[in-house]
Amino acid sequence: MKLALAGVAIATLVLAGCSGTSAQPDASCDSDTLRSTFEMILHDSEITLASVDSVECSGNWAVVKATLTGEGLSGASEPSIFERVGADWVLKAPENVCGTFTPGDGRPNDAAVPEAIWEAGCVIA
Repeated sequence: MKLALAGVAIATLVLAGCSGTSAQPDASCDSDTLRSTFEMILHDSEITLASVDSVECSGNWAVVKATLTGEGLSGASEPSIFERVGADWVLKAPENVCGTFTPGDGRPNDAAVPEAIWEAGCVIA
């Protein structure tokens, strides 16, 4: 198993999201909301969101397995990690939120991604 680096190409496009105000409700953790966020991130790129294949949520975190197409992409379903910040979802780079991974061990203590979705977002078999 190795640390998922699928989001690196996307993370270089946009890593910051806008902070919502306290008057706005939290962003929903569902396929439509996260699809919209993903499409907004990819808007000015040459990468296309072909499909959202699954969404797993835990607390303020989500793992979206999506099929991306574009030059240099395989078209395979890859995980991307998002953190909810108020009314927005912010794409996170796996190397910053998955913790210090040691092959053969479970979720690292320094991982920010919750245990419930850590494997789905941070480990590729």
